[in-house]
Amino acid sequence: RAPTGAMSAVASAPVVGEPDSEPKADDEVGRIQQLEEAVINRIAAGEVVVRPANALKELLENCLDAGSTKIVVAVKAGGLKMLRVEDNGHGIREEDLPILCERFTTSKLRKYEDLTSIATFGFRGEALASISHVAHVTVTTMTAKDTVARVASYSDGKLRAPPRPCAGTTGTTIVAEDMFYNNQTRRQALGKESVEHARVLEVVQKYAMHYPTVSFTCRKAAGAVAELHTAGGPETTTRQVVSAVHGSNLASHLFDFEVRSEDPRFRCRGLATGPQWTSRSMSLTVFINNRLVECAAMRRAVESVFSSVLPRHQHPWAFIALDLDPATVDVNVHPTKMEVQFLHEETISQHIQDAIASQLKSRAGVRTFDSQSSLLASTQRQQQLAAAKPAPLEPAKFDGTIVPASSAGTSVNAEASLESLSAFAAGGSLPPPPPPPPASSPSPRPPEEAAAMLLLG
Repeated sequence: RAPTGAMSAVASAPVVGEPDSEPKADDEVGRIQQLEEAVINRIAAGEVVVRPANALKELLENCLDAGSTKIVVAVKAGGLKMLRVEDNGHGIREEDLPILCERFTTSKLRKYEDLTSIATFGFRGEALASISHVAHVTVTTMTAKDTVARVASYSDGKLRAPPRPCAGTTGTTIVAEDMFYNNQTRRQALGKESVEHARVLEVVQKYAMHYPTVSFTCRKAAGAVAELHTAGGPETTTRQVVSAVHGSNLASHLFDFEVRSEDPRFRCRGLATGPQWTSRSMSLTVFINNRLVECAAMRRAVESVFSSVLPRHQHPWAFIALDLDPATVDVNVHPTKMEVQFLHEETISQHIQDAIASQLKSRAGVRTFDSQSSLLASTQRQQQLAAAKPAPLEPAKFDGTIVPASSAGTSVNAEASLESLSAFAAGGSLPPPPPPPPASSPSPRPPEEAAAMLLLG
């Protein structure tokens, strides 16, 4: 029988799965409250700007939307201490500077229906606002009609002081400093500065390949030599930029492919490496309507077509630029705009896969031919080595003469030695050993040589 106290404790314990019999007081129930604007903006900024590379992507797209033909990027500590982007675009008007870094302020969208035909990168007006909530932002800009440039500083989306005039050129320069200064957890969770710098450089490289006519430069803030520089210009091609970015070896193994279709309507062009070039990891760059995105269906299509050509655990390099009807693309599906959704995704991916397969089929013999050439060269080398070997020596014939090691140069008659041994076995005596050869005396020198030796002495 359980004690009385134990019974009371069991009775008073709540039963799992049953609601409390007594309702909580009003002050104990969690109340729904409106978050402060600063909290809302900081949460939104954390979704848009995950790392410095995301901030750079947004800034580069703003430069391209402004019609820039020259973009210079300077990076310090992987973009955490400083990220500077300078362009020669049309600039920002002075009257627009007060609201430049506020959320949902944009010049590219007026109503929601405009998203169905959007042709620019930006449309939400969140890029600069998000960056200003995680970093200190300084903007220097000048339009073609201005006589002087204007510089303005922003923090938490607000203008810190009225814009002031300064010297400058047409275009815009945006500097983001001390990124994630107010979010140490995010800053500590990022990779090393070298890793973040590599991500920043990769973003610039990809946009340089897709926009070969735009000059891109990327360097470290304290570096005298640029890590990446493309000349730009109307005559520059994507292949030339690939050669400048990834080297002439990879560029020499590239082949072009292009596919068009009216149902569904799209156009695709790209570059890919042939069977002779492989890598341990897949390298795929995809632009959809000029946006740098990740596309799982496209990646599966490329991996599938190359799986039957390349050795196991070897992968290709590919660049794909896909142009679709804007009405069939939903660009507002990811905070960092790294993903889009579009109609007929699988059908379009299959068309691209068939186009690459057709090009690979025409180059299928290249790898086999090189292997056969290597085998043929190896066979010819073996034949040359065999022909260069010396002829085998013929076995020496024994003539009955034995030369002892201790008396080299003294010959002994084998038949005479056998006769002496037979006589000794019959009870005779061994013949005395032959006398040693007389010591050879040096031959006299000729008179001429003796006279020469005297003269030399």
